[in-house]
Amino acid sequence: MSAPDARIRVMFALQLPQLVASVTAPRPGAQCARATHGFEKKKDRARTFSEDWEAVLNLAGDLSGVPADDALEVVWEDNEPHSESELMDALTKQRSLGVPLATIWAEMGYSPEMITTMQDEFAKESAAAAAAQAAAFGVDVPTA
Repeated sequence: MSAPDARIRVMFALQLPQLVASVTAPRPGAQCARATHGFEKKKDRARTFSEDWEAVLNLAGDLSGVPADDALEVVWEDNEPHSESELMDALTKQRSLGVPLATIWAEMGYSPEMITTMQDEFAKESAAAAAAQAAAFGVDVPTA
């Protein structure tokens, strides 16, 4: 018998429920609630400092001879923990609202190069499926 198991058995034998409560694992929601405060603090700081960082990057560009870019935007990484299920649910809802696939793929973490490759493959697959469907109905589709 391991040491923690022995201690728990002794506590039960002595009928010390207040000590047993401190040994048991916390509820999953309690841990999530404690962690939420830290993430809210990070989000607040990101909102506060985004404009300042954009100004710093434009200044650095000016000093190095690169012209300022008004379209420059600081994008902060989402540090809040999400399950894969939550992420996929959110992205599915965004897609149903008309968000482009490239944007969804970027939120999934794909690089711009991978997104371009996937868009090319998607276009080829769509063209092949359309040609197959047209052929099934006896329609001749010219290929490029």
